[in-house]
Amino acid sequence: MFTTYYDESGRTDRTFTLAAWVVSDEVRASFEARWNEILAKAEVEVLHMRDYSHGRGEFADLSKDERVKLLSDLIDVIVDLRLCGASVHFTLADYDQFLLDLAADPEIALRPRSPYHIGLQYIAAACAYYLPRTRGKGPIAHLLSHHPNETASATNRYLELKSVDEFCGFTNYGPLAIGVPRDHVGLQAADLLAYETDLRYCRRLFEPSVRPMRESMRRLDKLVVPTEFERSQWMEFCTMYKQAKKDGFLVFPAA
Repeated sequence: MFTTYYDESGRTDRTFTLAAWVVSDEVRASFEARWNEILAKAEVEVLHMRDYSHGRGEFADLSKDERVKLLSDLIDVIVDLRLCGASVHFTLADYDQFLLDLAADPEIALRPRSPYHIGLQYIAAACAYYLPRTRGKGPIAHLLSHHPNETASATNRYLELKSVDEFCGFTNYGPLAIGVPRDHVGLQAADLLAYETDLRYCRRLFEPSVRPMRESMRRLDKLVVPTEFERSQWMEFCTMYKQAKKDGFLVFPAA
């Protein structure tokens, strides 16, 4: 079975990014052992990219060169195991405009409650239907990083996705769980990808001059399938959702 590990990033009410790594059962033990060994050598327990980037918390005693070496070694693990990544990002201004577009269409019964809902839907669908590594390989488990303001509604949104998938005759959506990075290496790796992806996105959008892609992002980028946010795909899902609800496949309240 495959497990998809999710985490988010964003910049001061301007952008939202959700990123994920898909890890197979065959490589999970090696992935976790190698990752934890690298952190232990640096006397770090958990990779938190905010702390890492500012040299604070567990990273306060590491020099910049030591931090760069640590991150490079962790990325080596991801690259060596050829993990499959996915990401989606958009500005919060685009999200607000999307909500206005939906409000103007009375036929749309399903509306996102947060940017996280959109990100979760797009990446879960990419894993279920589009990524060559996972497409047609059976149910995929999903593990979300705990977020006090998102966990409950994200769980309901995932159940909606799963029900629509089953309504369409598939079994792509496996169990959902909520975890914390300290207990799951995959969530730490997702935090790394979300941070790097959002940083690159913000630089493209808001900086007057284009800087070269960071070496860390360049290495990760080769393994990542970007998922474009398109209103038409949400509308297609809404159509399936309405029919599934009408036919009794949805037996829980919408989030």
